[in-house]
Amino acid sequence: MNTTKNRFAPFYALLSKMGIPHNDRRDFLMDYTDGLTDSLSELYKTHPHVYFKMINDMEELVKKQNNELDKLRKRVIASIGGWFKLIGQESNIEIIKGTACRSTGHKDFNRIPPERLRNVYNTFLNKQKDFKALTSDMQRQLAAKTFLN
Repeated sequence: MNTTKNRFAPFYALLSKMGIPHNDRRDFLMDYTDGLTDSLSELYKTHPHVYFKMINDMEELVKKQNNELDKLRKRVIASIGGWFKLIGQESNIEIIKGTACRSTGHKDFNRIPPERLRNVYNTFLNKQKDFKALTSDMQRQLAAKTFLN
């Protein structure tokens, strides 16, 4: 078993979760170390404290990204659920997730990228606002016609 590969497995896993291609790892290392090195093994051997700090920083960044995605997903669920409630349509979590997937063209709700989640969230919020505005206008027109008669 190659211990070097196992030693750096967390780095490569986190790099992947951050969306940084394997080919850009040297650039990432140069940026992170302020030009100190572009070699992962050299960084580990000569500056292990920097290597472990980098791993911790990467873990925190991935955790933060996951929390932001979780919040976005919950907002999407709330906005679609709010739309269904407003129009009087019964729904559950599966119907809501299915609506989000159809809206974005994705098959898995958890694979919808953040920019598309924001788009769906804003779309369904705008639908609610438009519907409420339309309903208010219709109520005013109805009240005016009733008053005239």
